[in-house]
Amino acid sequence: EVLYLTDPVDEFMFQSLRTFDDKELVDASKENIEVGVTDEEKKEQEVTKKELEPLTTWLKTLLTKNVETVQISARLEESPAVLVQGQFGMSPTMERFMRAQASTTGRDFSMRMKPTLELNPKHPIIKALYQKFQQDKHGKSTEDYAKLLYDVAAMAGGYNIEEPNSLASRIMGLMAESSVEEVSSDSKEVVSPEVVEEGAQKPNKRDDDPPVDVVDAEVVS
Repeated sequence: EVLYLTDPVDEFMFQSLRTFDDKELVDASKENIEVGVTDEEKKEQEVTKKELEPLTTWLKTLLTKNVETVQISARLEESPAVLVQGQFGMSPTMERFMRAQASTTGRDFSMRMKPTLELNPKHPIIKALYQKFQQDKHGKSTEDYAKLLYDVAAMAGGYNIEEPNSLASRIMGLMAESSVEEVSSDSKEVVSPEVVEEGAQKPNKRDDDPPVDVVDAEVVS
């Protein structure tokens, strides 16, 4: 069963309420959540974690100011990545609430716990990032791609984007890169001209053929 908690006070209440009607309550926004995977699926996850370990280690170093760690997710199906808190961490909504409470009393609220970035290894975006990482992990395009992945996960999770100008710059950069690749691909398409041997009869024009513009050409002997 799933409970949707939409009121800000719910997180306060469920910090002390761990069970209800002999059922354990589990916060789906926390890390290391058990989703009822089989032993075979656990083995596959271990293989995937080992395969992508260079990527997760690199991402943890790249995003060290924003995330506590990077790991492979067992909960994601459609999203490429998600930010989750540790077992004793606060959600972004709770963090903003506590900061607002502290400001009204004149206190400084500096308790900020960095979230964990979970990756969906089956998602095309993660596969593309892994491919870019293997090709050039120090390239600016690869780093921008990884940081944009974090930014999208942060926005989806309700976290504040500390540098929106950098986010916009990364988006525009990747859009420009994609446009250049498309133009380059189109320029490589070559249309072979029709060659008609001397004395051979050109095919008759059918009624359903599209009209052709005729341009006078200068003949140089």
